[in-house]
Amino acid sequence: MNQTPYINQPPPLIDRIVLFVRRFPVSSTCIVLSIFISLPIILEGSFKIKIPLVYDFIYYQLRIAASLYKSGLPELQRGQIYRLITPIFLHFSVMHIVFNMVAMYFLGAVIEFKQKRWFYIVLILVLAVFSNILQYFVDGPRFGGMSGVIYGFFGYIWMQQKFNPRFGLFLEKQVIIMVVAWYVLCFTGLVGPVANTAHTVGLLSGIFFGVLVAFVPQKHVLFK
Repeated sequence: MNQTPYINQPPPLIDRIVLFVRRFPVSSTCIVLSIFISLPIILEGSFKIKIPLVYDFIYYQLRIAASLYKSGLPELQRGQIYRLITPIFLHFSVMHIVFNMVAMYFLGAVIEFKQKRWFYIVLILVLAVFSNILQYFVDGPRFGGMSGVIYGFFGYIWMQQKFNPRFGLFLEKQVIIMVVAWYVLCFTGLVGPVANTAHTVGLLSGIFFGVLVAFVPQKHVLFK
């Protein structure tokens, strides 16, 4: 009986994961950190399974974040700048983290593939800081997630597609419609509490940087 040669078969899942990690180390790191940090919260909140030491540490950090909101950000004044970034790794439900990690897999990896790695890291950090700070001052410290960064990726790729199509970053029209529709739906309150300020700031920041970079010559150091 004839068998299909192995070379014509898709590689095993583990091989694809290893390949993704090697090709996209920054996106992979974001995904791994998000899962590691969010898992104790999701297990406790959705399945009543508690990992004591890890959960207690994360809960303690959340209490500190709440105290910062009431006392003028003293921890930041002491140099704990990482608190401007770390909320992006915290997710509160299975749906929340799955949606954001799938978006990181598709949108983030595309940018990492096309841009210099250092630029991609800076883009993530800037989107995180902008979206987190504004969300914090508008609605307080009870938020988390990669959504602000993801919307920033979306805005960035959208503007590259519009103003610099030769660069090769594209979004299907259906994807644009779906993301915009979801963005609007989140404001209705039908999908529960959502960090809409982070979404908006991330999207606008991504659009701004997308337009800015679109007019940079492709031989510039930003591009591979």
